Amino acid sequence: MDWLRRHHAVIVCDEKLVRVPFGNETLVFRGAECYIGRESRLTVISCSKVQEYRAKGCHVFLAQISATKEDDKSKGKQVNDVPIVQDFSKVFHENLPGLPPARPVEF
Repeated sequence: MDWLRRHHAVIVCDEKLVRVPFGNETLVFRGAECYIGRESRLTVISCSKVQEYRAKGCHVFLAQISATKEDDKSKGKQVNDVPIVQDFSKVFHENLPGLPPARPVEF
């Protein structure tokens, strides 16, 4: 919200878009469009590329995408899918009581 206020953005809920003044132009971001059968205009870039663009003074926008349907969430990775160390007791030595005690390290 602070970013939207700072950049004088206008949210048009009926049309699912956001207008942001940018110099003599207005950037328009549209939401909830279906791209079935055609390419999306959005591009995903790496964190290092973002830092490079920011260093050059470019504006960078962050988008978060999340599933909205229950069946979409069930297809994703669940907490139960993550292996736990306790499930692999044969991998670790039986006499290993835990983490080693903290001690000073000389350089």
